[in-house]
Amino acid sequence: MKPTSILARLPRYLGACALAALAALAVAPLAPAQAQTPLPAGLGAAEVRQYLSGLPSDALRQQASWLAPALLRPYLSGLTDAQLRQYVQALTPGQITQGLAALTPAQRARLQREFERQARRQVQQAVRAEVAARSARAVAMGQSASMLLLDAEMGTLAQRQGDLRRGHDEGAFWARGSANRFKVDTPDTPAFDLRVEYLTLGADHGWRLDTGRLYLGAYAGVSRARMDDNDIMHGRIESRFLGTYLTYVDNGGFYVDAVSKLGRIDESVSFDLPLGLGDYDDDISHTTYTGSAEAGYHFKLPQRWFVEPQAQVIYSRSSQTSVQGRAGVRAGRDFTLAGGATLRPYVSASYLHEFSHDDSVDFGGKSYDAELPGSRWQLGAGAALDVGAHRAYADLRYGHGANISQDLSLNIGYAYRF
Repeated sequence: MKPTSILARLPRYLGACALAALAALAVAPLAPAQAQTPLPAGLGAAEVRQYLSGLPSDALRQQASWLAPALLRPYLSGLTDAQLRQYVQALTPGQITQGLAALTPAQRARLQREFERQARRQVQQAVRAEVAARSARAVAMGQSASMLLLDAEMGTLAQRQGDLRRGHDEGAFWARGSANRFKVDTPDTPAFDLRVEYLTLGADHGWRLDTGRLYLGAYAGVSRARMDDNDIMHGRIESRFLGTYLTYVDNGGFYVDAVSKLGRIDESVSFDLPLGLGDYDDDISHTTYTGSAEAGYHFKLPQRWFVEPQAQVIYSRSSQTSVQGRAGVRAGRDFTLAGGATLRPYVSASYLHEFSHDDSVDFGGKSYDAELPGSRWQLGAGAALDVGAHRAYADLRYGHGANISQDLSLNIGYAYRF
């Protein structure tokens, strides 16, 4: 994305814009004697004073002398610039009307040209400022979306593979898909909706150890995101990623899961230009990296209930750096179904805290403010079903924080364990 490049394209828009705005204004005389003074309708003392105040000193001195009563004109040359500007601010509507009526045709034409030139400059400055502001918000929106996309792609061990404690397998093929929706409103972005969907395929091999089981696996996936502020800004992200993981599940209840993921995203953001000048869009592609370390302990309780406290650290890099910590707990119960199948429903709660203060991002050779989405709570519920070598699992999540809320999101998966 190169937001600054839009500024280089503005001149061809701005001239036409300013002229069109001026041409649309009706022309009305201030008094019968001024019928030849072609100033825009509604132009009063305040507008003339504002126009004069914006002139450089030499032009101000000349045009103020045109509008001054004849008896005062000789004294204007002796005023300092500050005194002259005070004089302009003190002009009454009657004095301005009289001054305009006394102008020669050449003076009227020059005053009109100068007024139009200043009006064009003001329009250009206003449009440039608004485009720069929209560019900054668009960059921040795209950046927030990309960080949330990486976070969703990573997930947790239970979201990725269900429950590895069931059975005594030596490996698996698995698939995982998810649909997520977020509402984001940081100080640097417009409030916008974000939809994230992804699909991941993976496989691993397991080794039986004296103390537990060790799994080494790899996976690949694709994801996409759509962002919309429901007004003037829209965007999309396409992502491809590869990852590896190493998971140890101890017979006593402890587990640890380490994940590394490398990806490539194509990001595009567009927004409407002011004054109906059309729209602007730009895109960027870059490499991303995400790493996760998760650990927990599975406590078995009477009546086949369980509780599992968890902790996770997630590092993400996508033009800026995010370091999140997650502390949570999962609790549920095992049920044995007919035919030997096992169903494990559960509920979960987590708190994600953002430790990073990397709240800026560089695009197009310029630095933009882009505060990270920040900390939030997550509540969830899900179930895992084991039928022989087949395992199916589903997980629902809801989250809320100061700058972000996560609508009900669905994660589903399937694994064939051998």
